[in-house]
Amino acid sequence: MLHEKIHITNSDCGIDINDLSLWKNYTRKSYEVLIQMADVNQVYNVPDKPGYVYNFLEKYETYVKGYDYVVTGLLGEMWPIRTGALDGYDVDNISSISCTPKKIKTKVIGNTYYGICIPVGYEFSVSLSKETIMHGNAPGVEHLSGDYIICSSFENGDYRIINGSIFDKMYEVKKSR
Repeated sequence: MLHEKIHITNSDCGIDINDLSLWKNYTRKSYEVLIQMADVNQVYNVPDKPGYVYNFLEKYETYVKGYDYVVTGLLGEMWPIRTGALDGYDVDNISSISCTPKKIKTKVIGNTYYGICIPVGYEFSVSLSKETIMHGNAPGVEHLSGDYIICSSFENGDYRIINGSIFDKMYEVKKSR
């Protein structure tokens, strides 16, 4: 059951997230982001809170301690990553990443991601940890037809929310062979 990490506020949205046949297969596109080293003393996009980044699309704040880098996405949203996540970015030389944001592209690695769109009007959340909860279809943010829940595996529970207004710039339906 997927509901342990995912909560839809209005459960009458007509979508049973546990029905895996409703999830589509996607692959990631290449798109440009900014990456910089994480620094607990730096003020990012949370005034008066050094070391914190705020992802305004999914309404969550994260402290960068324990992370190696900070990524700024397509609309200026920010999130921290660890060194292992750099595999998904076109970084030739890790030592070239500094505290100054550097433009890079994400890699198209052909992995399959599973995704489902939750229609606008139905707020939902995904727990990344006890402290970090992402919010989908949150008020005050553009979503187009709705935000997406996406994961690389149903078993490992690596669910994320991708804002519907940028989803098509980041993912495409995986073509059958």
